Amino acid sequence: MLPKAPRKEYAPGAVISDKYRLVRLLGEGGMGSVWVAENLALNANVALKLIRADVAEASANERFLSEARLAARLQHGAIVRVFDFGKTENDEPFIVMELLEGETLGQRLTRLGTIDPTELCQTLLPIIDALHSAHGHGVIHRDLKPDNVFIAKTDGGGVQPKLLDFGIAKLRGESAFHTTKLTQAGTLIGSPDYMSPEQARGETDLDPRSDVWALCVLAYECLVGKPPFHGDNYNALLWAIIHDEPVPITVFQAGDSELWRLLKTGFAKDRAVRWESARKFGEAIAQWLENRGIMEDACNRSLHASWLPAERPTRPELAPFDPMAPPPPHRGSHAAMVPLPTLTALRRPRTVTLWFAGLGMLTLLGALLLANMGREGTSPLAEPTAGARAAGIPVPGPAPETREPVARPESPPAQQEDPGATAAAASGDTPREADRRASWKENHEPPQLAKDRALAEEFNQRVNGVNGASSVDAKRRPTAKAPPVEVPERSSPRPKPSRPMPKKPASETRPVEPEVDFGI
Repeated sequence: MLPKAPRKEYAPGAVISDKYRLVRLLGEGGMGSVWVAENLALNANVALKLIRADVAEASANERFLSEARLAARLQHGAIVRVFDFGKTENDEPFIVMELLEGETLGQRLTRLGTIDPTELCQTLLPIIDALHSAHGHGVIHRDLKPDNVFIAKTDGGGVQPKLLDFGIAKLRGESAFHTTKLTQAGTLIGSPDYMSPEQARGETDLDPRSDVWALCVLAYECLVGKPPFHGDNYNALLWAIIHDEPVPITVFQAGDSELWRLLKTGFAKDRAVRWESARKFGEAIAQWLENRGIMEDACNRSLHASWLPAERPTRPELAPFDPMAPPPPHRGSHAAMVPLPTLTALRRPRTVTLWFAGLGMLTLLGALLLANMGREGTSPLAEPTAGARAAGIPVPGPAPETREPVARPESPPAQQEDPGATAAAASGDTPREADRRASWKENHEPPQLAKDRALAEEFNQRVNGVNGASSVDAKRRPTAKAPPVEVPERSSPRPKPSRPMPKKPASETRPVEPEVDFGI
């Protein structure tokens, strides 16, 4: 067996895989180092991550390849982009990523000591969104800490937080054997300060709620300046994570009670009580910012567009009806249950009210007009035929100018009683009403029938004149009956008047003079 060739140390100027020339060292981590490298084909600088020589073994190489594949499949603006993957001449894997300018959240925390709660929540919202996207692809990060959150500067002068290092990330549903094989490199995989209770207990069925726990630990450390759980050694730290409760951030005058309530929910030992997803935790953070007048995150994106659309109900939820529930308290009176009218409703009357008011005024004017006409002794219905003809409406019967005059008998002497008046008095009509009735008959009856009626009346008057009897004698003894007059049958039915003739009130009826018998 040939001895293994000595490992080659990397230095500036070294060319990796005949494509990337190392420029300068950016930093070192638990598994490798990160360099600024130049792409010889594109003449552009990139970030190249190399595995450390002392941990370059089969399991580490496999984790490196897993990180490259997972990061490449996640297309999100807050996740660092991966361009290439390969192996060096020493058969060591490397990853080529986008080169970022800025600082990590851990470097900022070291420089400032603590971070303002509003600034921290604005910075974490893009990271939470990226984490939620990774969870949607079945990827669990498992190593969230301030050093893996990079605050990159953009060309426009803004900032873009980026989530780094998917080296120990795992896919949901991976077997315990596969997970154990990738994490038994002889060194501690992940940072114990940010482990969830299920990770500290050695459970392998992890889910996104483990990353939610790590997010709350990260936020607590940035607000207070130290992690929430402490221990003198590794085992003591794990015991504290499983059993101890963190000190509220309000004790350190960092944030407020509402922000502590959000973090305390993420610190629940039972993951069934914890925030069910990163999205729910982000919505709570966005609501906390909005309540303090902050409407954008660190990337100047609107909270309403990213976190608060249609999530809040537009109206309160109606409680289900409970027949056993006690009745609501009495509100005093029914008037208290009616909402007060607005100023607009008081100033502008409703259209229906105006219509009813106008209809009432028209009805009142019509009633007054009819009352005045009745008081003057005239009626608009007195001469319906003449009014209709004047308006141009056709009326049955001959017109007044074409009507044949009807021969009227000469009036008897003064001492004799008028038979027409006697007949009018017997029928209960006044002479004026009788004249109207005769006029109506003349206008509406056929000419031949009118002539026949006139001849019959003339015959009756002559018979009464020959006898020379008074009206009283005419009542006492029967009068001679006139021979029946044959009336020709009408070809068409007799037209009825359009409206009945109005009767005069009793007050306007002329008194009938008493009949006097002169003994003639």
